[in-house]
Amino acid sequence: MVLRRLQHRAIPTLLLFALAFEAAPVQAAPSPRGLDQRDIIRLLEERWRRAYDSIEERKSVSLDNAIKTGLLNNPVLAKAYAELQSTQWQVIAVRREWFPSLSGSNPANLPWALSAETQSGNTSDTRSPLSTTQQTGFNTSPRVRLQWSFLDPSRTPRLKSNLALSQSQQLLFDVSARDLVLDIQMAYFSLQEARELRELYTLIYVLTQQQTEKVKRLKQAGVATKGDLDQLRSQLLQQLTQLIHIFEQEMIAANQLAYTLSLEPGALLVPSERLYPVPEWTIPLQATIDEALALREEIRSSLARADSSAWMSRARLNRYLPSASILGQSQVTTRANGTGTLRSGDYSWNELNSGFLSNAVGLGFYWLMFDGGIAAADSSNAAYAAASNRAQADTWRYLVTLQVENSHATYIANRMVIDTSLAQLKSARQTVDFTIRNYDGSTIDATTFIQNIQNYLNAARTYKASVKAYNIAIMSLYRYSAQWPMASRANLNERLPALKRQ
Repeated sequence: MVLRRLQHRAIPTLLLFALAFEAAPVQAAPSPRGLDQRDIIRLLEERWRRAYDSIEERKSVSLDNAIKTGLLNNPVLAKAYAELQSTQWQVIAVRREWFPSLSGSNPANLPWALSAETQSGNTSDTRSPLSTTQQTGFNTSPRVRLQWSFLDPSRTPRLKSNLALSQSQQLLFDVSARDLVLDIQMAYFSLQEARELRELYTLIYVLTQQQTEKVKRLKQAGVATKGDLDQLRSQLLQQLTQLIHIFEQEMIAANQLAYTLSLEPGALLVPSERLYPVPEWTIPLQATIDEALALREEIRSSLARADSSAWMSRARLNRYLPSASILGQSQVTTRANGTGTLRSGDYSWNELNSGFLSNAVGLGFYWLMFDGGIAAADSSNAAYAAASNRAQADTWRYLVTLQVENSHATYIANRMVIDTSLAQLKSARQTVDFTIRNYDGSTIDATTFIQNIQNYLNAARTYKASVKAYNIAIMSLYRYSAQWPMASRANLNERLPALKRQ
């Protein structure tokens, strides 16, 4: 509550960023040109008040809920899962090749044929027809064909190739989820850092304002000088500039968090938790590396793709082996023909109908003995793809080791820096408090106060940066050793049913 009151009293300004929150156009804002330092400060403080209020109206979210929201909403997972389902349906398609196929056709050009013909003859002098003949016909010949390919040397290798590819895609789906969790954590920690730095700078701005008022009274009493007062006012403007950059960092971090959580356009969230060090990493470095090499999905995915390409190479080479199938066919042929004759007023009609059914069962055989080496070339292509994926797996092993080692080094270093920077921060704050209490304009003047303030702000930046780097390093160790932090695995499982229904 004390900090809240200080923040409302401290209204440091954003000349550039606050304009985005004003309803009036930019041209309507009063220009600070021609104003003295006090008027400029008041003008910018008013703009800051509106910008600050817009930030405080945002809803808050915890890190756990942020991870849950991102895993439930981010379309990256939907894309990765759709690609996984695509490979799974490829497996199903190959498996269904074991089933017999049923087809229907008609060997004629048309499924039915209807013909009509009229013939006329005239042998009289009056050119009147003595007879007229009309012929009509209707023919059908539908055929049903049942085929079962019981021998296909390329089918089993193709099935195993698609199974390996589906396994690879499953692993890549987990990679997408792990990357998303780490991105959310990094955005959340960055937003925490920027927000708390803004609070610290706001508090320092309040103290500088109070010190400025104190120096004004000392100047009236003949103790302080105008130079001291001008230094403090310049310091206020400098702190406003620093707050502008911190505000920019906070907004960018909030935008990044909204992006990773897939919030509605324009929606932003603020962290509900303070930036504190997360629990330490207790697994030794070598054990962490060994676990990462054994579990990292990128390595296993590359090996699965190598396996898929190797099976595809065999499938393409097996095209040269003979294949066989059982065929069954049933065909019905019908004919309906009629002839009508009109002669001297008498009409006669003759009709002939016929139909027969034929059934046949046989064995189909196909053997590609030579195709110019096309299938062999395709097989070699897939074999080299398998070798490439195995080399990629080796590359991933080195990269995984590097990622774990670098994250562990960052973790160890910042674990020590946190302790030293926290001690420095406490000492610097005590120095600032001492300076404020004992400011007399002579032994402790504006220069001393400003130096102590800057030392405190530098210590605060170092401490917040070290805590953020420490937290990110630990979360990176979770990511790079293929472990699920907090309840992220359970949150991912909640979304799977929705992804399956898409």
